[in-house]
Amino acid sequence: MHQSRTDTATHAHAAARRTHTRAHSRRENLVSMSAAAAAAAGGSLNTASAFAKPSLPATPLVLDAHLHVWPTPGEYSYVAGKEPPASLAESATTEALLERFATSGVYGALIVQPINLMFDHKYIQTAIGTHPGRFVGCCLADPSVGGGGVEQLARLLKSRDGA
Repeated sequence: MHQSRTDTATHAHAAARRTHTRAHSRRENLVSMSAAAAAAAGGSLNTASAFAKPSLPATPLVLDAHLHVWPTPGEYSYVAGKEPPASLAESATTEALLERFATSGVYGALIVQPINLMFDHKYIQTAIGTHPGRFVGCCLADPSVGGGGVEQLARLLKSRDGA
């Protein structure tokens, strides 16, 4: 006997409903058995919370997903010809950004290594170390053969881990 597409779809839908019902009742049985075991042990289990969705924190953290920090001129050496604009000299330091975070409700950020410092990550390392939990860093590495990028990444990881 030949079944139409509609009949096949109807049978598949009914099978899916049966599977869903079976899985749901297994979960209910598990929760009921857990509640019974907890009661027998002198405790209790809130079965309603077993099916509840996790709640969000009262105040979600706001994180900046991409920013650059620039040290004040003279604090670190910029690559010749790649100095940041003078307008960033004081406004884009780690401390200035943290002050701005406080007034705008931002908690922390991913600091992306600015090209102005090329592969010298000391300023970002200092920012992360001085303000733990507020910043994470994204470094630059030279991927070219003989560029030293792999070795530099290994050194950065060792210094991060205290080795």
